Amino acid sequence: IATAAAAAGGIPAGDAAHLLLYSAVGAALAGVVVGGLLTWLRRSRIGVQAAVAALAPVLAVAIGVVWAASSMFLMHHDLAILWVVLAGAGTVSVIVALVLDRRVSAAARSLEDMARRLAETGPGSALRPGPAGRGEPEQLARLATQLEETSARLAEAQEQTAAVERSRAARTGGDAAG
Repeated sequence: IATAAAAAGGIPAGDAAHLLLYSAVGAALAGVVVGGLLTWLRRSRIGVQAAVAALAPVLAVAIGVVWAASSMFLMHHDLAILWVVLAGAGTVSVIVALVLDRRVSAAARSLEDMARRLAETGPGSALRPGPAGRGEPEQLARLATQLEETSARLAEAQEQTAAVERSRAARTGGDAAG
């Protein structure tokens, strides 16, 4: 795509190769930085990790664009404008990630509540406080459904065990030693 854009813009092959190098190295550097940050933040909230991940493409573009722009004959004012635009894009990406985090965090809290209800009330009880599929991300919705199915299977296994115990007690006349 970049080669086609360079050709369509009439950019000489040598210049296009330099621009591709700047963008590729910038993207790789951004990937390494963000990957390292995400590893370091692996125990932090999902929203923090999403905000860092949302900055990855902005950082990749910023590194490539600033590197390429610094080798051009641009005025200092032009580079300052570029920094303002990049800072704005980064800020918006973090805000969007944090807003989206609210939805994911709410679904994660719902799963925590379901697991707590299962532990407190036992299998077979209603785990969800409301209807399923309230807009949570697909993976968390599937996990909630699996938790409900597991609860139902545990309730069924408990009932089978109780039935076996009742049958055994009936055969032995209620005597546990017999």
